[in-house]
Amino acid sequence: MTWIGDIWEKLSCSLIRFRKQQKEPGVRELLAVTGLETTSEAFRRKLIAVADKHDLDPSYLAAVISFESAGTFSASKRNPYSGAIGLIQFLVGVNKLGTTIEALSHMSAERQLDYVDEWYGQILAWKGSITSLEDHYLAVFAPDYVGSTPDTILYKA
Repeated sequence: MTWIGDIWEKLSCSLIRFRKQQKEPGVRELLAVTGLETTSEAFRRKLIAVADKHDLDPSYLAAVISFESAGTFSASKRNPYSGAIGLIQFLVGVNKLGTTIEALSHMSAERQLDYVDEWYGQILAWKGSITSLEDHYLAVFAPDYVGSTPDTILYKA
């Protein structure tokens, strides 16, 4: 799965600091990835809150969204081949979230983060934990393989 690591290396890694929206003082660091600078502060705070809720790395979650939305962070970004939509290119399993591709395509990015939250919550309930960048991405791309070893073959041609 080194190709996922290659993707991460291609992303920008400058630091942006945000104050945590919690009672304790402190600064939350979030690595900047392609397109993150175009998002609102409200979006970035909500992304951090979703990550914190599930004990995910917010920078890894941002990297997954950047990659899946082609660096746009657009809730309406559609894959012309699969028809997948949005921040994490929802398609398979969207009915388990109680919504539709069409409804997701009309949501703001901040609103769609609620469904990213729900998606990762369901994967975590099934798989137990997500810690690596690879697992953050596999939770979206191929959830069956979350927690697999780096030498696991996902697909054969």
